Amino acid sequence: MYDTAVVDGINSKGLSGNFLYLADANYGTRKPSLPGISVGAWLQYFLDSYATVDEAAKDLYTADGREKFQVVTAELIPGTPSLGHISLADASGDNLILEYLDGVLTIHHGKQYTVMTNAPSYSQQLAIMEYWLPIGNQSLPGTRRPADRFSRLSYYNNVTAVSSNMEQSIAITASMIRAVSVPITPSIPGLPDVATTLWRTYADTRALKYVWESAVEPMFLWIDLPDFNLSPSGQVLLLDLQVDPYSRVGNMKSSFVPSAPFVFFPVGGS
Repeated sequence: MYDTAVVDGINSKGLSGNFLYLADANYGTRKPSLPGISVGAWLQYFLDSYATVDEAAKDLYTADGREKFQVVTAELIPGTPSLGHISLADASGDNLILEYLDGVLTIHHGKQYTVMTNAPSYSQQLAIMEYWLPIGNQSLPGTRRPADRFSRLSYYNNVTAVSSNMEQSIAITASMIRAVSVPITPSIPGLPDVATTLWRTYADTRALKYVWESAVEPMFLWIDLPDFNLSPSGQVLLLDLQVDPYSRVGNMKSSFVPSAPFVFFPVGGS
């Protein structure tokens, strides 16, 4: 995002991750005794370090129970705090939600945690969902608010057909995600977490296929990770999306170009 932060991805072992805006996030007062990690590199740290959700969950703290690092943030967009929470998923179906609330890391770990939107905190999202899930076949909340979208997608995820065919599975997943996307409409003042959906991604953690879809231009593209050299000897590659959108449809295996790695924010001694 803005060539300075990782907000979505999948690694060579099938661990996938997403970073979403969370207005209630609070990483706490800076503790000099803890190593700091840029909020822009927070998700990348997990993708670089672990093969499974369980590995990541078991390595969040030191042997004496202290957090291994502190997330450090800054305003990437002037006037808008760079705050968010992370979801991780792996090929086994395991999931992990990580949030910092009032400076404390809050964790939800398990295969039952399959949906995450923006606000409010995850515990509150689950409580709201408990109300809507039993009556979802009669009524579902329909606004663009994150809590409403959470409830709708949780319901769809429980009733939608399962397919072993990859193309059909992507289509089924896309139908659900599109149904909870925010239309291209003006943002609501005071609610930065209800902005228009700009893109959607789909990660197949077993087949190592990663699909990206624009919500504002006719781009629907994918890559198969085995087509790329993801070893330490591989080179950094970039797929430029600021081109003719009709050239960004289909398998992008041959469309990446060498690039210098971007620098995470904030930089300096923090």
